[in-house]
Amino acid sequence: MLPQIIRSNEFFCAYSGKLKGDETMSYEGREQLICENGHFFQQEASYGFSFDDDDEDICPFCKGKGVWRNCVDDTNIESYGEIPEEILQTWEIKPAEICTCGCGHTHIKSQALYRVPSKEETKKARHWFNGEKFVPCEEGD
Repeated sequence: MLPQIIRSNEFFCAYSGKLKGDETMSYEGREQLICENGHFFQQEASYGFSFDDDDEDICPFCKGKGVWRNCVDDTNIESYGEIPEEILQTWEIKPAEICTCGCGHTHIKSQALYRVPSKEETKKARHWFNGEKFVPCEEGD
């Protein structure tokens, strides 16, 4: 079970630049991150991004620094670059600990932990939605 996307108006990811004249290129997306303690989380991203804003990659579970990042481009509603949950689960080294209290509600006692994939693994894991299904980014780029 993956956590929900964390929305932040203060953190910006991606690119905003001039195309020609006064036209501005916009970006909508999100980032998939793993912190130094192995927690996976996501945060919303939009225009105005700078990769120098590393202080914004703070884990909401342990306040650790993000050490792995994958940008997902949602500008054209194709989720370009998304790493599907099925692949993320293969990087899991410890599953989340979930309990059910007496009233029947479930709670996450401890978050799942993930290993940091290599650049090659990350590149191979990136997918996009082609209108019918998610396919690897290398197919149909």
